[in-house]
Amino acid sequence: MWWIVWVVLVVGAVVALGLILRDVWSRAKEFGRELGRAQSVSAELSLRADELERVAAENPTVARARLDDDPDTLRAEYRAVRASHAPQRAARAARHRRTWGRWVRDEWPGSYDGQVRTPARTETEDPT
Repeated sequence: MWWIVWVVLVVGAVVALGLILRDVWSRAKEFGRELGRAQSVSAELSLRADELERVAAENPTVARARLDDDPDTLRAEYRAVRASHAPQRAARAARHRRTWGRWVRDEWPGSYDGQVRTPARTETEDPT
């Protein structure tokens, strides 16, 4: 009678081991395929990075980090760039003022009395 119990236990253990080994084998094959795909993507990324470095070297307008330059020179360049963008910034601010005025006048609850109202600030908004 005990030999039947032992045979069932051994057969069950062999079947369970077979199922586990089959699962491990399929996962190993899948891992190998993903590893190959990662290698090809890495090679493609390396080629793209080389191409971008070549383009950056050919094009002097691409900004590069210049950590060794004089801070005063960098600040002067920054101010010059900001000054060159001032007309676009002023036009954008005027568009925003017109839009905000239209929102306040047309869509604010109640009548418009000429006062600019701002919506209540929620706690999730940044106060700055």
